[in-house]
Parts: sequence; C-alpha cells; structure tokens
Amino acid sequence: MLRVELTNATTITFDRGDGTDDMTEIVWQAVELKDASTVQRGSVSFATGVDTATAMLSPAVNIKRAVAFGSVQSGAGQNMGRSPYTGNDITGVGSVTARLGIGFRGAASASAGSGVLTLTISKPAGTRVDDLMVASIGVRPDTAVITPPSGWTLVRRTNNANPNANSLATYWKAAGATEPANYAWTFDTSTGSAGGILAFSGVEQSNPINIENGQNTANGLTHAAPSVTTTVADTMIVTSHSFSSSETWTPPTSMTEVVDVASQVVPNAGGRRPK
Repeated sequence: MLRVELTNATTITFDRGDGTDDMTEIVWQAVELKDASTVQRGSVSFATGVDTATAMLSPAVNIKRAVAFGSVQSGAGQNMGRSPYTGNDITGVGSVTARLGIGFRGAASASAGSGVLTLTISKPAGTRVDDLMVASIGVRPDTAVITPPSGWTLVRRTNNANPNANSLATYWKAAGATEPANYAWTFDTSTGSAGGILAFSGVEQSNPINIENGQNTANGLTHAAPSVTTTVADTMIVTSHSFSSSETWTPPTSMTEVVDVASQVVPNAGGRRPK
C-alpha cells in the first residue's frame, strides 16, 4: 500500500513499506485550497530497495490548506500493489495523510526552587519536524536575566515590578530534524522559576506568530488578558499567565488549560505559578 504525506510546505513523502514491493513510478498531485486554488502534479520513482521517495513542491504551499494524493503503477497493473501493510491494504485505494489547520500536539512543564539558576523542560512528547513549540517561562525577580536555549525566539517579556516582583517571558521555536530531549533556560538570579512548552502541528512556518499582546495586572484573584484581533483565519489562540505565589489557575470556560505548574508546593505565597 502506498502512503502519502505532505511533510512540509515544499515536500511530499511517499512510503511503500520495506522496499520489496512491486511499485515503480508514482504519479502525484498536491492541491492547495484557497481563492484561485492551485494544483501541482508530477511523478517520481522508488529507488531499488528503498522504501521512501520524495517530491518537491514549487512554489511552497500552505500546509494548513493543502492536501496531497498519490497513485502508483505496479507490475500487476494500476492497483496500488501489495505491501507489508496487509492489515489495512485495500487494493485500488490510496491512503492520504493531510494536515489541515493547527492541531495541539502535546505539552511539558517543569519548575525550580529558589537559588536554582537553570530551568530544564522536556520536549513535548510526540513533537515532529516543523511543529511549532511555544515556551512560557516565569521567574522571580523581574530583574532576572533570562538566557534561552539556542534557536528560541523571544515573543514578549512582561516584567511586573510590584512588591512581589516577577517576570513572564514567551518564546517560540520550529522543531527541526534533530531536536534535543529537553531545553534549558538559565538565569543570573532566581527566587523561583517555572514554565511549560506547548507543541502545535500545521502552523505557518514563515510567520508563526500572527499577533501578540501582554500586560501586567494588579494584585488580586482575577487577572484579565488583553484582547487581540487576528488578521488571518484558522489561528490558534494561546495565552500564558504567571504570578508570584504558588497557587492554581482557573481558565475561562472557553479555553482549555494544558499546563499549570508551581515552583513550590501549592499553596505557598513565595512561589511561582505560570500556566
């Protein structure tokens, strides 16, 4: 059975199993759904004994609005062949993997106590190449110098210099082919830190952050985030919050909480509580 995947904005990957299948030339199409939808087409061959092949797209497509199809000519005719995928092999029917829209892949979190100058967070389980990772790092005091791992881009840092001074910094990174198992943020001083990483699939690689905003809020039990107005369809709204006590957050009814982590055992007025 031939498997077809639009792996990124410029590449289609084809898989036939263990390389022994009687599949030769693949015919493919990539359809990008938009105003004046476009279709790219072509063919590619499997090398002898190799189970995968790729085709390049030019121009690049938006993987949130594109789908790829493939068909193959085998020695027995145009029937998609037979392969080691016998459990779900349907003669004459191809299998298509399409990524349409942004999807939540997974999350990871960690915390560190007072005096610990490194916060290490694992890569979210299931993260794949070209996924977008968003990290939120909370630390006390607000004057702490935060040094991110290599490859992470700062989106915004919000410093709160109120009596319980603290800071929240947000970063993004596109997952590459060889990502480490974890990422370490370092500080020049810290009386407690905590943070999380979220991974998303199907995010536009050239401009992953459509719009962002941030603000401080006064001491209290309710903290409102500033509003944003997106400029493109099919965006994912992600919010990060932090305050200087180890307590739990309760999100709005329209949002799903995936990280809630404290630098000390809850409850504790001296900890950090990002989400």
